[in-house]
Amino acid sequence: LNSVSHKHIYWKPILFSGEAGIGKTFAAQWLAEKMNVPFFKIDMANVSDNQKLVGINKLAPFSKPGKIFEILAYQPIVNPIIILDELEKCTEAGHYAALSPLYTLLEATTNNRFIDECADFSIDASRINWIATVNDLSRLPEPIKSRFEILTIEKPNKEQNIIISQNIYKNICEELLLKMENFDDKDKNSNENSKNIISNIFAENLSEEVLAELTNFVPRDIQKIIYKAMGFAQLN
Repeated sequence: LNSVSHKHIYWKPILFSGEAGIGKTFAAQWLAEKMNVPFFKIDMANVSDNQKLVGINKLAPFSKPGKIFEILAYQPIVNPIIILDELEKCTEAGHYAALSPLYTLLEATTNNRFIDECADFSIDASRINWIATVNDLSRLPEPIKSRFEILTIEKPNKEQNIIISQNIYKNICEELLLKMENFDDKDKNSNENSKNIISNIFAENLSEEVLAELTNFVPRDIQKIIYKAMGFAQLN
């Protein structure tokens, strides 16, 4: 609806909640790619204060703008997608100051007047599309949670894991093929040769026996297991 009325894609901040490894970050990146809008991922586990988001004061010896200012100032669009990955991790050891900029940035009445510590003027951050992920929703303050549309992602069941495992395997094969084609000369024979090498080493689909073994794992671990198994297969 926003894309029709305002001529740009915009949604209320979204929060994906669920246990570790079930694919929340992947889902966020998939959504960003499907929207065909530039997206940026900020690993909140590495954010211990608000300087990452709002910059360092212009009077400080090492003054620099924050990530939000950089994204809006140096990108040609006003409605990028920003993924705040593992948002609750920045609250470890009591680092709640890292969340303080979000009270302004996620609030519709104030995010059009966002001020970076390094700048003398406010910028309009109201069109940013926010997606956050959390493993433990209880660790977020209520005022932060209230600013999000919270979507709970359940752990896949066995039937869903079979489909996920097969898709992960196919994606890995496609990525491997793409890397080989980029390494080879850009001609038809090289591309066909790359396809033949992949098909000679790896089956088109995972077998039922392999899929059955993978059903008890979360998607992140499934990907690791498949990567390792494919590596061993190539060596042999």
